[in-house]
Amino acid sequence: MGLRVNRRMFLGTGMAGAALVARTAHSATALDVGDRAQLLLDDHLVERKEGIRLRVTPARADHVRLVSPDVPTDQDGVWAWVTVGDEGGRVRMWYSGRALGDPADVSRLCYAESEDGTHWDKPPCGVTSFGGNRKNNIVLTFQHEGGVFLDPSAGPGQRYKCVFGERDKKRGYGYRMTLRDRGRTREWLGPTIEGASSPDGIRWTKGPGPLMDWYTDTCNVCYYDSRLGKYICFVRDNQYPRFKGGAIRCIGRTESATFGDFPRPQRVLAPDREDPPGMDLYNSAAQPYPFADGVSLLFPAAYYHDTDNLEIQIATSRDSVRWRRPDRNPFLSPEGKGTSTAAWSTWAWE
Repeated sequence: MGLRVNRRMFLGTGMAGAALVARTAHSATALDVGDRAQLLLDDHLVERKEGIRLRVTPARADHVRLVSPDVPTDQDGVWAWVTVGDEGGRVRMWYSGRALGDPADVSRLCYAESEDGTHWDKPPCGVTSFGGNRKNNIVLTFQHEGGVFLDPSAGPGQRYKCVFGERDKKRGYGYRMTLRDRGRTREWLGPTIEGASSPDGIRWTKGPGPLMDWYTDTCNVCYYDSRLGKYICFVRDNQYPRFKGGAIRCIGRTESATFGDFPRPQRVLAPDREDPPGMDLYNSAAQPYPFADGVSLLFPAAYYHDTDNLEIQIATSRDSVRWRRPDRNPFLSPEGKGTSTAAWSTWAWE
């Protein structure tokens, strides 16, 4: 799935017992793709097919630990909400770290970097006080985990953006909801969705308030779509009352011309009849594919209530609104029962 192919490769491909015909100039909906790279991951460029089915080829996972909880800022856990970016040979990572003794409503965005993507350093960034000094790799503190992205439309002072959650139960600050589920009604104060900007991914300035009238209880993903000229944000969209089997988690989407004033999101992907009962779509790991024409990808974490397992699937789209999962087999699976190894990716760029 996701074969990168040019015109010569496409015309020269032979398949025994199968046939695939591309849209041609005689088709009513012919597409002029010029010399732009294309991915054959759906039927967008296919007029008809026989004996062919899209299948997910699982990724090979080494399950080798790359970042360990070995400094005071993350000794209580290196949480797997991670953003990774390759910037001219320097690989940069922003991850969620928890320190021993941290209250439950504190999340720290920590920074690491690498030359090869395998061996990582946690440099002292000097921007956040922790344990009486600033010699640590914390770059931002908030209530709920955040994801970073590089904004190609922004000026030098705001090249990096972060979307995260904020809540203060003592002050009553947050997103208030009335939940009606399984015959019960309760009030919930959830984190709001807020943002920050930075010139270098190290020194951050938080925005004045929520980016949208919505809540979060996961790591959301945002990016700037150069084709649309808009910011696209993928968020948690919980279903109440629950689906059959107890599933509640879905994926919502919203867009805005500015990094703020997002309208309330619309649901774009949810568990359906092809999924087993009690399966959630925990988070999105949404991203545009930069090396081919008009492709957006989701790597949703499928969470199974009965086994307490997470695994990564693939969903594809041509407009980031209409999504399809042509094959429900996992792209990436955890090591064993009751684990969620490598199942919490957020976003990456190159």
